Parts: sequence; structure tokens; C-alpha cells
Amino acid sequence: MSETIVTLLYPKSEKFDMNYYLTSHMPMAEKHFKSHGLTKYQVIQADPASGYATVCLLYFKDAKGADEGFKSAGDVLADVPNYTDSKLVSVGGKVVGGN
Repeated sequence: MSETIVTLLYPKSEKFDMNYYLTSHMPMAEKHFKSHGLTKYQVIQADPASGYATVCLLYFKDAKGADEGFKSAGDVLADVPNYTDSKLVSVGGKVVGGN
């Protein structure tokens, strides 16, 4: 098994409530995804020149857990309009190298 990282990219928009995201959404997401192998997450305020407002990195023990977690994340995904109106972009993959 190989660690899997899911990167969530939030394009810049008129609405992104960072306080809500950090204090309400991410605790809900962490609670849900922990049972699917989430080991940690990081939230990054993106450089405005990048075209993105926020980046979230979700670290999972393996791809199976990440896949199962997102398949059953209806409540978590339904919460997205409470903090942003942008269309989320996600990219996932297993770690194959590093230091």
C-alpha cells in the first residue's frame, strides 16, 4: 500500500469563507475521512496570482480508503455551498517518491 494524497483546488470566487471552512467544514470532513484512513490534512491560502483561493491536501493511508471516503461523503460535499460558490477541482494520486 502507498500513501495517497488528494489535492482539492478552489478557484478564486466572490465567496470563500475561510473561517467557516476551517472551523466547521474541515472538522466535519476530518471526522468523516478518518474512518477511511485520513492521516492528516493541510489547508493552504493560495497565492492570488495562481487563480486559486485555497488548496487543501488530504493524506490517506491508501487509495482504497480515499476512494471509499469520497464515495460516501455526501454530507461533506453538500456542505460546500456554505463556504464557497466556486467549482472544486480535485486531483488524487499515490505517492511514488520523495525525501
